[in-house]
This record gives sequence, C-alpha cells and structure tokens, in this order.
Amino acid sequence: MLHLNRKFSAKKIESLLTMSEGFNAEEYRVHSRRPLNHLAGQIRKKDIKAILLVPQVAERQIRNLYKRVTGRSDLPSNIEYQLSPLIERYLNHIFLVRMTVMYRIEYKNLELREVARAYNKHDGTVELVPRVLAYAGSETRKIKEKILTAAQRAYREEAGVRVRQKDIELLSALGDEYGDIHESSVYHGFPSQQIYQEVRITLPEKLWPDGRGYFDEGVGIFQQWFEKSAR
Repeated sequence: MLHLNRKFSAKKIESLLTMSEGFNAEEYRVHSRRPLNHLAGQIRKKDIKAILLVPQVAERQIRNLYKRVTGRSDLPSNIEYQLSPLIERYLNHIFLVRMTVMYRIEYKNLELREVARAYNKHDGTVELVPRVLAYAGSETRKIKEKILTAAQRAYREEAGVRVRQKDIELLSALGDEYGDIHESSVYHGFPSQQIYQEVRITLPEKLWPDGRGYFDEGVGIFQQWFEKSAR
C-alpha cells in the first residue's frame, strides 16, 4: 500500500506515475495548473493525504485512507456509493484528500465571495478561470493544525485581517463535511476530495469597497461583494 508522505519529492512522484498506466507526463505538464513540485510541497507541509491507487488493493487503500483521516471504520455515504466507479476510472492515479477550512467574510447584509482565479500556464500565458463560490476562500490546514488556528491563519495570510479565535464562528455544526469526489481543477487527472469545515467572521466596517484581488503562491485570486444568500 503506497501512501505519499512528507518524504516524497516531485521527482519520486513523477517516477512512480510514469511507471503506471494512468499518467502521461507531457499531458500533465500541458494541462495541469500546478507542477508536481507544488503537489510535493503541499504533501510535505499541509494536511493532504495522497495514495497511489494500485490494482487488487485499491478499495482497501481507500477505506484505510478515510479511517486514517476520520478515525471511523465506515466510509462517508457519498464516498461509499462512488467507490467502484472511482476505482475503475482512477486506478494507477494518485488520489488526494485535502483537509481545508472554507472561510466567509461578511459585513451587514453583504458577503465577500471568490469570483475568479488566474493561473500562469507552462507556455507563458495566463488562464483566467471564473468561478463564483459561496465563500470568500479556502485554506488547506497544516499537519495537525486545529480548525480555528487554520481559520485564523487564513484570515491573516489571505485577507490581511487579524482576528481572535473567539471572534470566528464555526458554521459546520456537525463537524467535518465531505465534498464530492472530482477531478482536481489544479492537478490534472488526479481525483480529489475536500474534507472541510466552514467558518465566518463579521467585519465592523466594509473593507475593500470594490472587492479585492491578491496573489497566493503565484495564483491571482479575485473577490467581490454580494448580497447574502440564504443558507
């Protein structure tokens, strides 16, 4: 059973993938929005679990992966029903499970929402990806980082807002929530899932009246104010 851990470099990941049937290095280079060395860095620094799905034992790999992540022996329901098609489609691929915080920023009847990202492509062009999300942004938790600590760091690093943990509201009343399994929008060809909790802060004044844009590890991120949506 092959878990990728903090000792795996981009070269080792690519070497493993090149030997598998489901990976084309040139196709990945052309279509992926992040290089393999970025993935390797994320695995080393952040709370991302990654396994190479191999024949015969892929189902056991996935079940053990979620047991490590959640501490429970049963699979989440939205994973259980996707298990067979997931294995059939992504055998010999790296499967990523990312622990994240979805953070919200609100002011009176307004909420700040991410509306687009801009990626630098391998050919020197910039790819603008419009995507109106229901929240201001997301941040991958560091290894063993608690929810509120990750949220506090996200607000400070990504929004430039220093906030006390007691002023951060946890919105995920039932604990971890599980997003759908999908092909990663960043790492081409890799199935991916986010396990997340939502948090919120309410600002005493309206910062960034016309919205804002900033760079996060070279990626341009753009946010705008919207009237609050019903939740």
